[in-house]
Amino acid sequence: MKVLFVALALVAVVSAIPNGRRLRPEEHWRPAQARDLSKYKPKPMPTGAKDSSIKINARPKKTPTPKVSVYNLAEECGIEGPPAIDRIVGGNEAAENQWPWIVALFIDDAWFCGGSLISENWVMTAAHCVEDALYFDILAGAHNVRESNEPHRVEITSFNGFTHEDWDHNTLANDIALIELPEPITFNDYIKPSCLPTAGHSCDVGEMVSVIGWGKPSDSANSISPTLQMVHYIPVMSNAECNDYYGIIGDGIVCIDTTGGRGSCNGDSGGPLIEKGELKEAGQKWTQVGVVSFGSSRGCEVGAPAGFTRTEYYLDWIMGNSGIKY
Repeated sequence: MKVLFVALALVAVVSAIPNGRRLRPEEHWRPAQARDLSKYKPKPMPTGAKDSSIKINARPKKTPTPKVSVYNLAEECGIEGPPAIDRIVGGNEAAENQWPWIVALFIDDAWFCGGSLISENWVMTAAHCVEDALYFDILAGAHNVRESNEPHRVEITSFNGFTHEDWDHNTLANDIALIELPEPITFNDYIKPSCLPTAGHSCDVGEMVSVIGWGKPSDSANSISPTLQMVHYIPVMSNAECNDYYGIIGDGIVCIDTTGGRGSCNGDSGGPLIEKGELKEAGQKWTQVGVVSFGSSRGCEVGAPAGFTRTEYYLDWIMGNSGIKY
């Protein structure tokens, strides 16, 4: 009988941890500490130009294990935080915890990207942020990542990042990835998931979208912005017009018109492109229509188109690999 109880106890422990292994101390959710931002380089966005000379010896791609969410994600997602108010280049500072689904990614103690929670188990980001990375320090509920602490900010370390199996450096196709959280996060008013678009959500030309992130506030900036920035009312442009500029634009990409130097920059990679419904009603949810992918080699403020991975195009891949359902 004693042996039976011991066996049952071991089964309970193993079933409560990712992939049947014991969590390391750094993989438990914990209060986030201050960081010296000068040591982290904004992850450069690909420049949107074909270059057959680019050859990267990527590690073999891993396959994620889907996880069913315990939350009703359709009810939880896309709701602005309690203090919501009406850089990213050409933008302004967000209110603290205004965008509760965005996370800061400190990669290999060297690089910085953005990402978004899509469930309590998964972060969605760009493939060029995840490829060849060893680990990710993930900050949720953050606003000023330079501060020593913030009341609603927590941190966890993940060693499991999964790029799309067909991610291509030359065409920038399939620039999307998932990062598995080793321990589920608890949602609250300050930490919530992003809403994925429904099938057929086209993100049409002329629709107004918003970008949020900690990326460089200008081309001349030496580092990321310590505080979360946002820029609103940026029009979606046609893929045909965007393709005239880059020559590599496929159906899995959505582009925005950054005329006036308003848009994403290095360090914003992997972060969300979001859109609110047409009625703009109070309390209406935001939908993540894109993931920050690439920009012009001429800089972020020159008014060239900016490219994003179109999340609606990858719904089957996202849901199939993460296990989330709406």
